[in-house]
Formats: sequence, structure tokens, C-alpha cells
Amino acid sequence: MFVDDLLNRALVFGFEKRETTVIEEKNIEISFLPTMDMMSSYSNTMSFVFRGIQKDKGVIFYSENCDVDTLNDQFGKAVEFQEKTAMFVSPNFNSVTVGSEKDNSTNCDSSYSILLEKAKELYNGISLKIIEEVYNEIVLEHFSFGYLQKKFCTKNNLGFLYQRSEDYYYAILSLKLVGKNESKQIVNYWDTDNLSSIKAERFISKSLLKLLSVEKKDAIAAGKYSIILRNKVASQLLDAFSPIFFAENIRTGRSCLKNKIGCQIASPIINLYDCGRCNYTSHRVEFDFEGTKVRNKVLIKNGVLEDYLYDSYSAICKGKDSPGNSFLNDNTMGTDATNFFIEPSCAKFEDLLNINHGFLITEISDLIGIVDLSSGDISATISGFEIVNGRIKSAFSNAVMNSNICDILKKIVKVDSEMHFTIPDNICSVGMPNMLVEEININCF
Repeated sequence: MFVDDLLNRALVFGFEKRETTVIEEKNIEISFLPTMDMMSSYSNTMSFVFRGIQKDKGVIFYSENCDVDTLNDQFGKAVEFQEKTAMFVSPNFNSVTVGSEKDNSTNCDSSYSILLEKAKELYNGISLKIIEEVYNEIVLEHFSFGYLQKKFCTKNNLGFLYQRSEDYYYAILSLKLVGKNESKQIVNYWDTDNLSSIKAERFISKSLLKLLSVEKKDAIAAGKYSIILRNKVASQLLDAFSPIFFAENIRTGRSCLKNKIGCQIASPIINLYDCGRCNYTSHRVEFDFEGTKVRNKVLIKNGVLEDYLYDSYSAICKGKDSPGNSFLNDNTMGTDATNFFIEPSCAKFEDLLNINHGFLITEISDLIGIVDLSSGDISATISGFEIVNGRIKSAFSNAVMNSNICDILKKIVKVDSEMHFTIPDNICSVGMPNMLVEEININCF
């Protein structure tokens, strides 16, 4: 049905040739850890590639679990494109994971039993190798073994053309060398379409060789560094601090933005909006919980704080009309954002990497309950990669970023075009591009 909707929508837009390849990926993963029992997880994702021709114009785009409204936007952009070249539209990627639980079944089918036996064989062989070879300083941190099956079926306006599948197996091994004066860690990966070709002996030998050849990394001193906040991390950060823009928190003194209207609180390149509809996500909020139509709001314009977000009570107190931001949260009516986002630019992610030394932050600790809304201060654990002379280098983890949300907003020097939106929490979905921020405090790791 979804493929039919897609192809019918393409027909409405005047595509003379149109076809879609559906890719369904099913995965079983078996994991072993020294401190826990065997775990099994199952996942299932679906994606598609659309190819079409409209007036001698080739159009291609890829999406995962996309909805019809987003498809409409993608086709609209394709129609507006004037050059006779292939067009790639960047959609919102929303993978769906189905299930993740401990396997207690005793009635596994034969294929799963074979996978389980192979996983046990590999795990036991790797563990035994470490003990037999007297690598008493090497710790087996994680081992997982999995099976992936990708099914491809191509359909156009004439019907299904063909269907095929590709199967392959993979193993992931994490080892850590712990000595008196050093600590090294590697993650090794192996994938193949032949199950019998994955041998514990070869896998551990290559992994140990890779581990022992890792150069010792000097500690990086604490200080102020340029950082690139990955859009996912930036979205988490703005989501955690979104209540500082709520008028009810301004009124009760629980926001660091009190009396800041008309003040420069961010870099001049920053524009912050709250909209029921926006061009970067398919998430739509037409009315709030009181039936008021959601209006588009400009909160920060060129770095200057223009307005707050109001629920109906705060709006009455200020003599304003309700802007449609009254929502029920934990059985209490209050303020919430809808599509809350910082406007992207036309820059590419590679443009942000042009720094001599800094860090790409790809993960941040859970911010719920640890941010101080009244001061804007934040102290969070971060992980990511070191950047040296514009290149992404070694990974790091468990560093600490000490900063302030207003300080971060003021020190943003560049944003790109790659948007990420959080999954709506209650109503609010927060979107951010990747961003380069200067002179942020990073503690030793």
C-alpha cells in the first residue's frame, strides 16, 4: 500500500517513468558479555529508493519509513528543480527498531539454533585464546555476532519487476589492554556471506595484532577548544533548555532569559523559531490542547531575543492573544513548543571541519534534571572524536563539557544544512543543524 501511494503521488506530479526499490532489513544479534548472560535482539527496518523521470529530468531520493506528507514535500522540491541532472533530496531518517529483549525461548528454529551455536563457538574460542596465550592484561569487553538479511523488491507502474535477497553474517569484538602505565582499546569487525569462514582463531589473532600495534595516546590537557556539536547532540541540548523560553518560567524567575527581550543573547547567525509546520520535518501541530491554532513565532532573530513562548494564562497576564502553545503535560496545562528549531544554512558539514584542533561531539549524557534553567549552566559528559587540521582522528569518551547555554549560543560561528529533529516528546520536536562553536571548556579525559 505504501509503495502504491508513493507511485500514485509520483504520477500526480507528472513523472513519466517511476519505480521504487524497497529494502527490508531483518537482523538477529547475539551478544555475550563477561558480566551478563547471553542477550538476543531483533530489529526490522524498511527503506526505499525512488527513481523517476519528469520532462527529461532525472530524480532520485532515498528515505526510511517516510510518511506521505514528507513524500509530497520531496516531490515538490523535485518539480521545482530546473537543471537536467539527478537530484538527491535529504529526508528525515527515522529508523524503526522492533523489539529488544532477552531470549528465553527453548523452541528456536533450526537457523537460529545454528546462529546461537556459532556465536557460542566464537565466544568460547576467543575467551580460551586470551587465557591460553597468557594475555593476562587483555580484557574481553564485548562480543556480538549477528545475521542480516536484506530483501530488495523493485516495483514500477507496471507492477513488480523482481525480488532478491542478500544474506551476510558479522562479528564484533572489543578488546582492552590494561597495563601499569597504559590502556589501549580496539574494536574489530568481520562480515562475510559464508558463515563457516568466520573462525575464532583468525579473528582473535587479527584483533590482538591490531590491539598491540595501537600507539599509546597522550592525554589531552583541559582547556578551551573549538567543538562541533553533531545535530543530534545539539537537538538534545536545545530540548533540555527549551523551558528557558517559556513565559511562565520568566514570570516565576526560573529562566536565565528574564528581562532579556531586545538583548543579543546569541550569535548574529542564529534564528530560532517555533512553528506548527516547518519545511524541515513532517511533524505537524495544527492546534494546541485548548483548540487555539498554533501560530508561527520568531524567538531569536539574528541573535536578538524577540519573544517568549506563552500558554493561555501567561498570554492573558501580558495582554497578548494566545499563540497556541498550551499543552497538557503530566496532567497539568502549561507551555510547550511545537516544532522548535534553529534555522540551517547552505553550508556542508565538511565546511565545519576546517579547524586546527578541536572535537566532534557525537554523544552527550542524559540532560534531564542536570541543567540549571535559572543560570543556564551545564556540565555534561561527552564522547566523540578529536579533530586535527581539519581531519577526524581518534575517538574519545567520558570527557566533561562545562559551559552555559547562552555562552554556547553566542559562540556559534557556523551552522550547516543537515537538520535533525528529536522524536516528539508530548508535542515538542526540536531540530538543529550541525554547528561549530568556539572556546568551550573541555576537561581532561
